[in-house]
Order: sequence, then structure tokens, then C-alpha cells
Amino acid sequence: MPLGTAVLAADGSLQDRVSWAVLYGPDDILTARSPSPHELLLIADDDREASRIDEAAIRWANEHQVSAIVTEIEPNPATIATANQWDIPLLLLPHSADLREIQRDILALLVNRRGQLARRSTQVFRQLTQISSHNAGPAPLLEALAGLTGKVVVLQDKRLEIIHSSLQPALVGHWESLERILREPAVLPAVYQDRLRIPPEAMPSQHQRIPDTPIERRIAPIVTHGVGRGFLSLLGFQGEIDEFDESVAEQGAAACALEMAKAKAISNAEKRLLGTFLDRILSNDIVPQEALIQAERFGHDLRQPFIALAAGWYGANPPSLRRLETIINVSLTEQQLKALVGLRDPYVLIFIPAALQESSQEKAMKLATRIHNAARHERPRASLALGIGTAATDLSEWPSAYSEALQAMDLAARLHSPKPLYIEALGIYRLITQLEERDALQSFARETLDELLEYDRRQNADLIHTLEAFFSAHGNLANTAEELNVHRNTLLYRLRRITEIGGVDLKQPETRLALQLALAVLRLLPERQTFESAPNANP
Repeated sequence: MPLGTAVLAADGSLQDRVSWAVLYGPDDILTARSPSPHELLLIADDDREASRIDEAAIRWANEHQVSAIVTEIEPNPATIATANQWDIPLLLLPHSADLREIQRDILALLVNRRGQLARRSTQVFRQLTQISSHNAGPAPLLEALAGLTGKVVVLQDKRLEIIHSSLQPALVGHWESLERILREPAVLPAVYQDRLRIPPEAMPSQHQRIPDTPIERRIAPIVTHGVGRGFLSLLGFQGEIDEFDESVAEQGAAACALEMAKAKAISNAEKRLLGTFLDRILSNDIVPQEALIQAERFGHDLRQPFIALAAGWYGANPPSLRRLETIINVSLTEQQLKALVGLRDPYVLIFIPAALQESSQEKAMKLATRIHNAARHERPRASLALGIGTAATDLSEWPSAYSEALQAMDLAARLHSPKPLYIEALGIYRLITQLEERDALQSFARETLDELLEYDRRQNADLIHTLEAFFSAHGNLANTAEELNVHRNTLLYRLRRITEIGGVDLKQPETRLALQLALAVLRLLPERQTFESAPNANP
């Protein structure tokens, strides 16, 4: 049937076979001849005001085991109810349909199935291309595929998240378990497991039985530039997926690939424009009024406070910045946040609206933590640093908020922080970063810790780590011992050795402050090992 055909009754019987298609003209009497079993009846009504299909016609069709009735005018509700009662499918054609052309197509399909399938496949692609030209996204395409096949159509992205689905009544009872199963990577056919290396021979489509269900599917990869971007599936009960469904799945995947390529191109263009706009704000290259107007075009209201975040990989062999951008955008979507995101190699800058119900720090920390966790899950061997600045109440404060976020990100990387850092919570570290180039500060750290560092290096001991744990536990011996996983007596011995070797008195507040400051300088040095292996100042 053409696109736009509506099923008025008995949609559960649409899988019945059709042996022939018979056309009844406007002047033909329906009961003048007896149809053969499994015939499809095409009823022409032309200019009539009411359909010729009534309750008596439905009973007559049931007596002769008619597969379905196709009409040009919608019958009355009582007739539709009777068709449902007798399981006689009623199909209503769109106004532009040509019954004779439909009959020719059906008969050609019955007589020359392979040739007609090829012709129908071309027609389907032409129809999908026409729908795609309206730039309404993939949803209308999938609705059309569902209408053409009567199957459940599912579109998934590269992470197997379901973007769109067109559920058919027959599968409603299985849908909850199907959703869960379809999201499992292990369920994908083996040739699709690595989306970066889908072989050309596997690209058309694959037939697959869904584990632990009576459902099967025809799945086709959506490939652009040689990389799998998602998957299109047609689902039905076992034995229902046929050659036409195979063709539709492949044509549908090709049309979805075009849609995704268009969406990607538009998204990349918008990102470039947004990045340029963000650069102009941070360099004071745009007047506030113009910035407000341009921001509205991007869907942002810059009259409200914003808070800056900076995120960047560090360490050896970091993932790409685009990968980080994708992780950030997914996290923003999950948090339902609309942000200004800009790539500023080697980091990504994010400005999010400050919270109304919760403090801006809490809102930013929640987002940063989600990004951090997502990156750790996806790239467990990579290291990500995230920094959060203070809220900027107007555009004039954006550059300083940006600078604070970068400073916090830099500290997170240098401290190897396992979590995002907020600039106002960094205390003494902010001061040290501003003074760390001065020789006097490094000399102070050497003079304070050198004896302990030299002892650790010579004896393969752990006095510096013990001292760090002691201060982290605020001098609480029980908590320090638990942190170091040592006996209390062992801890007391180590503290006594620190006092003896370092020549320090841990009971003196000034001494403890000096040691903590020296340890902070030690942690912030570019290469801690370089400092620890430096020549002893007092051999």
C-alpha cells in the first residue's frame, strides 16, 4: 500500500497471505461474484459520499475468507466494529492513491516477486528521499518505514541508546524486555561489534533472532565516512521478517545515514560559530549589547549569572579533544543543561547558567563530577582534570571566571586530583601557584623537607607519605593509622623518626604550618621525583 494508508480495523491480521488482488469498479456490485479465499479486495468509490463497505459486506467477505478490504472512503463506526469482530483488515487509502496502479503493483509482486521487490525498493528510497528533503529529522522517516512494513522500527545511536521507536500493538507486551536487550552491546551481530571496522560485506543488513524472546529482527548499520553511527532495526515475530523488510531496512539505514550526516554538519557549524562567539566574549572583542543579541540566537540568556568549567586530558597518550567534547555534551544532556561549550586546545571550556534552586558551586560540581565519572568509565586509562571557577554575574566577569577555571584545572592535573576542583576551595595552593617561580619558595621547601626526602630515598622508607597522611587526618592518630593501614605503634615510631631525622617538633603550630606549606610546594612541582632526587643541600 502507498504511504499514508491507514489501518482502520483488524491490524492484528495484516500478516495473512494474499493470493490475488481484485478491483471492484464504482459500478460493480460487490456480491455479483464470489471471491476466492485469501483475495485482497480493492473497492473503488470515486465520487460517492459514503463508502460501499457496510456490515453486510464485511460478513460476506468473512464467508469467502477474504484477506483484506481496501477502500477509498472511510466506512461508518459500526462497519469498522464488525470488521474488528470478524478479523477482516480494513485499509483506507490516501486521497492521491490510484487503485489500478496499486492492483498492478500487487499482481506484479505476486507474479514476479524478485523483480517487483527491486522496483518497490527503488520507490521506497525515492519516498524516503522526499521525506528527508523536508529536513524534519529521522522521526518522519521511521514512521514511514513502520507504515510500509507494519513492523516495529527502532533507531539506535552508536552507544545503542534508542533515539526513536515506532511500536506496533502486537509487540507491546514484549517491549520492556526488548528495550533492555537491544541496549546490550553483546546482542549486536558479531560483524557490528566494532563500529569503526564494519566490513563492507556486512553493511547491507543482518537477520538476527533476539535472545530469550519470540522476536527476530533485520538490522542494518548506519554508516557515514566508513564509521558506524548507529543501527536501524525492523522487529517482528519469528517468520514475519521477509525480503521486503530486508530491502526497507537497508534503504531506511541509507536515508538515516544522510540525516545523520546533515545533522552532524549543522552541529559542527553551530559549534564553530559558538566557539568564535565565546572567544570574542573572553577577549572583550564584542560589546555587551551585541553579545546579548547574538546569544539569544544560540538560545542563551547572558543576563543571568554563568559559571565557568575547564576540562582537559593530561598524561601520556591522551584521548582526542573531540572525544572529551562528546562526553561533555552527553553529560550536559543528561543533566538537562544548556551550556556554551568551546574547544580551546588542549582543553574544553564550558559556561553553564548559575543555579537558582541550588548554589552555582553545587550545580557546577554535580556536572563536573558526572563528566569526570563518564570519562573514567569510557577511558579508564586516561587522566582528566576538571576545574571550576566562581560565578560571573555579568559579561565583564567572564574572563576572570575563565581564568579561575583554568587555574583550578591546572591544579587538578598537577595534584593528580581524583575529582574536580573548585577554585575557592584550593586555599594555600592558589597562593603557591602565584609564587612557585620564586627560588626562595623552593629553597624553603628543600630546607624544610630535604632530610626526610633523603632518608626516604636512601632507606626506601615512607616518612613523607606518613607526614602527608598525618596532616590530612588533622593530627588524629587513629585516622592516620587507618589511612596508612598500619598499627598505631608503627605510626608512633614513624612520627618519632620524622621528629629525629627532620629536626622538627610536630607539637609546635609554626612547625606544622611550615611542614604543610612545604608539602604543598612539593606536590605542585612539575616533577616531584626531580625534587626528591635533588642533591642533598647538607651532605
